Amino acid sequence: MTNVEIQLKGSPRATVGLSAVDKAVYLINDKNKLTRKLVKDTMKLGDLACSPGGGLHVGQVFYHAGFVIMTQDLDRTPATEINNILCSLKQITAEVSFGRYRRASDFCCISGRYRRGHNCKVAWQEFSYYRKTEFCRSAFMQCCNPAPELPPTRKVITSGEVDESENERTPSARLRQDAKSISPIFSLYFPESELFQEYRLNPSGLHKLNFTLPDSLTTWHIQGMSLSDTSPFCVSKPISLTTFKNVITKLNFPRVVKRLEQIYIKAVVYNYKTHPINVKVNFHETKEICSHAAPGKPFPVKLSIPAKDIGVAGVVIVPLKAGNFTIHIEVYEVESNTLEIIEKVLHVKYEGVKKTNSFSLMLDPSGTYSGHKRHRRHIFKDVTIPKNEISASQKMQRIIMKLTQPAEAIDGSAKGDIVITGNILGSTIQTTLKEPHKLLDKPYGCGEQTMIFLAPCVYILSYLNSTNQGSQVIYENATRYIRLGILREQEFRKMDGSYAAFDQNPSSVWLTAFVLKVFCQASEFEHVDSHLTKSAMTWLFQKQRLDGSFIEDYPVIHQEMVGGVNDRVMTAFVLISLMECGYKMHPVEIYRRKNEIDLAIRYLEKQMAVTYDTYDMAIISYALALADSSRKYEARIKLRSMAIENYDKGYLYWRVGGYSNVTAKKVSAWYHTEESYLSVEATAYALLTEMHYGEVEHVGPIVKWLIEQRNSAGMFKSTQDTVMALQALAEYGIKTITPDINLFFNLTSSRAHLHKHLTVNKETSLWSHIIPDVPMNDEVLIESMGIGSAQMELNMWYYRPPTQRETCHFNVTHIIMPIQKDVRRLIKRGCPLCGESCRNLNGPILRNWDVSDQTICMKIYLRYLGTSDPGMVVLDMDLLTGYDTHEELLEQLKLDRLIAKYHKHGNSRLTLYFNTIPFNKEIEIKLLMFRTMIYMNRLMPAPINVYVYYNATESCTKFYQLSREKDLINLLCDSSKKVCKCAQRDCVTCYESMSELVNIKLKFLEKKSCAKEQIVMIVNMTSTFDSSGTAYGFVQEDLSKTDIPDLEEHVAIFQKGICHCPHVKVGEIYLIMANKRVRTLDESNQYRHKFWVDSSGLMINKKNQFVKGEIDIFEQKARSLSRQAFCG
Repeated sequence: MTNVEIQLKGSPRATVGLSAVDKAVYLINDKNKLTRKLVKDTMKLGDLACSPGGGLHVGQVFYHAGFVIMTQDLDRTPATEINNILCSLKQITAEVSFGRYRRASDFCCISGRYRRGHNCKVAWQEFSYYRKTEFCRSAFMQCCNPAPELPPTRKVITSGEVDESENERTPSARLRQDAKSISPIFSLYFPESELFQEYRLNPSGLHKLNFTLPDSLTTWHIQGMSLSDTSPFCVSKPISLTTFKNVITKLNFPRVVKRLEQIYIKAVVYNYKTHPINVKVNFHETKEICSHAAPGKPFPVKLSIPAKDIGVAGVVIVPLKAGNFTIHIEVYEVESNTLEIIEKVLHVKYEGVKKTNSFSLMLDPSGTYSGHKRHRRHIFKDVTIPKNEISASQKMQRIIMKLTQPAEAIDGSAKGDIVITGNILGSTIQTTLKEPHKLLDKPYGCGEQTMIFLAPCVYILSYLNSTNQGSQVIYENATRYIRLGILREQEFRKMDGSYAAFDQNPSSVWLTAFVLKVFCQASEFEHVDSHLTKSAMTWLFQKQRLDGSFIEDYPVIHQEMVGGVNDRVMTAFVLISLMECGYKMHPVEIYRRKNEIDLAIRYLEKQMAVTYDTYDMAIISYALALADSSRKYEARIKLRSMAIENYDKGYLYWRVGGYSNVTAKKVSAWYHTEESYLSVEATAYALLTEMHYGEVEHVGPIVKWLIEQRNSAGMFKSTQDTVMALQALAEYGIKTITPDINLFFNLTSSRAHLHKHLTVNKETSLWSHIIPDVPMNDEVLIESMGIGSAQMELNMWYYRPPTQRETCHFNVTHIIMPIQKDVRRLIKRGCPLCGESCRNLNGPILRNWDVSDQTICMKIYLRYLGTSDPGMVVLDMDLLTGYDTHEELLEQLKLDRLIAKYHKHGNSRLTLYFNTIPFNKEIEIKLLMFRTMIYMNRLMPAPINVYVYYNATESCTKFYQLSREKDLINLLCDSSKKVCKCAQRDCVTCYESMSELVNIKLKFLEKKSCAKEQIVMIVNMTSTFDSSGTAYGFVQEDLSKTDIPDLEEHVAIFQKGICHCPHVKVGEIYLIMANKRVRTLDESNQYRHKFWVDSSGLMINKKNQFVKGEIDIFEQKARSLSRQAFCG
């Protein structure tokens, strides 16, 4: 590390903030680089004004300034004028403002309006947009309304500003090592940024500080900004500080790898000296990392590096467990007698498929929702609740819960936590307003997804506002999400007022109705131009048929939401949107359109008689209730007859699918709690219907069932059911009096050290109380006492190995082909992907691609296995470790309309999503991937997960990999690789020559047999070692008396890996010692014990004349004594 002294100069007593950023970060992306312009632009975002000032009349002056004046004495700003004003992040642009511009130019016009009052020519040059066409420029300039050029401003010297001449005099800091004796230099800390502290200048405007730069050898970009009571805000000019050494060692490996991947750890030594040097690099052993290094015995590599050249030392490793591991090396330079110690963290994650199980349980010690005892319940196969009892008189509830690591889980990968919230919407509130991406856990970016993120914010804020809960921070977060969501959705608006999922897609009736519904509800908190909602209503009425129904002209993405796109469900959904929105924002329009609304009501009344599906009946019933149909009570009675009642649990809900819904069903408490997303949505509509009739006091069982369907993030089964359930629960919360809450929780485990005490009261009821690391294979006692109710959510996640027999709803296949260097040159110049046909160079030009990179072409073939197209489909795939793909190629897939959108998560994951995947034909996607990091022969398979966006249960996961070649690191694993042990040690001694055999004496055998975990066996070999180093043998006797089941008189597997010997003969008897063992399935699907025979073990033919006598004596002694007595 380097010690640095910096002197700060500025205004007296000014507060100065400093930052030091590695310059390499800005080479990758400098969009957020701190500049004066960035600070000024950010400050402008907080300006609510709509213009630089002035106005036609006094009311407009106030309006332009961002004020709302509540008085009757000022002239009201005409609506036509308001529609032509776009407030920065405040008012949605009206159609009148940019009516003649289409799709891409809408965004250009909005961006131009944001820059009103500035030099529009300069603003256009600074405007960054990937579709920056001449048409876009015309829209930008037209909406910008160029203001007169402002005179150049004077430069004001303010606190913290560094003079250029002073900046030039700042020397670069250099690190030089010139030690004459070994003095270890520790290189452990390599952040991308540092400092980030505030300092107070003294009355003279000075401050000196000493700090230590990290170990990175790079150029640091150091910058300051200051605030003062007496001087303007200031951003200083940056200074650069370079750290350097004559001999530099860089430790290179991927930042994140998967368990059991073979990774090449590379130490690159740079010699900047004018003479050659000799270097010894020692790779030290790391626990749970398998390598050529052993405890106390590092793996050495010697290098002779010429002057001004580099040397590379490397070692292959295999992580055996997931977690963060420190890779430790020593670099010793012989000539200067210096030693440098370098440590760097390797992040290892589990391979395979991540599985998540979540369930909710109500904690209700006072018996508010159910005052009787509850019985044993089986949640799912890995979680049981032997006891769940309530004593309402004592206000106490006792739950015993047991979590079991799933049998399919990779050993040690199962984790769990418990989350307790004191509000029916607690976890949902936090997720919606803090991390909305977790609420739905899906990719986002199209018009429909934007609305699905916007809607929860609206319902949550409505609930908090109506119940006087939450804080100013919560309110500001929610309104910010709502504001940005409204702006974002305008990118998908058509000129006729309708909305589409993507730019190129036709308008959607369902999406337009959904936008109308949410925008009208959002208008309570953010300004929504009435022209937007009214034009959407007008467009919807134009889509109504003569019989009163509404249909979708084109395949809707979210097909399952509308029950297979039948007309009655679509009609009910549109009618709900019209009624919810109309009376809030457009009562006159609803009155004027009474005939059309009555026509839709009559259509649904006719359909009600032939409707037997629970989902259809639920949405029709709510629509008729809102529209005040004369047959609304008849619809309600029919819906109630379809309910499922569970008296043991106090549930009332509506199940969709799987049986006739004509009559009511009563089910046992032993049923599996997993219900479909359509059941959640139907129950939400039923709850809204009941509350519309004022049945607030009797809907507790419905609310209870809905709450217990959520996961830890507040999400339900899918997307639209999450939105509808939140609307229903928020409406319930608004219409009920929030009870007092004062609960005490005690959580303990029987074997693990879990002792946790929690208190939840009114002040903390909105926030989650998380108990992490809930023990697996243990019982947890949860005691709750007090008044009120709370929600407990258990989350368990684990990884399982990939299987060949996955249940797939898609046909997913792939082909991987290497791309030769001559073809790579053609691809760089524009040859189509994979270089199969280069007659036309019409592909993207890859200017930044180095053709020397090893490259592969991956072809993915997809087909849906259903009977009709599924709607939006997502392909989510991990990239192979050390491989990446260019965004230019992904853009080409989008331009070719093979995909609708893509999202690249760094260089580790890629998400593609499609309007649909056909059921009647196969589509092909080509991906070009290039190597960015050296790897060894085997990388772990990477998953390709394909699923229907709105119904993730319809999915398929397949794995792809490059090679199945023999491992370079020896591992001992079971068949599924859930459990692996490192077997990378020296090979077993052959003991085949006379000189080796005569040295085997009784004491030698005794010492070998008493090694830690050593198992001593007499084995009849039934096969020789094959090319993979594997042989089979029948275990006649276990001399070590370990009582291992299924060992004696069973066939076992023996491995020697890549070792040359031993050689065995079929039918002969061997004395075998080994201390590494796993239990695995063999090729015939039989469980076998597998042993690794290495230098700590032994394998000798009993009949060999040189050792037969010693082995016989050893056997007799081992049989006559216990292991403890034998080994002392």
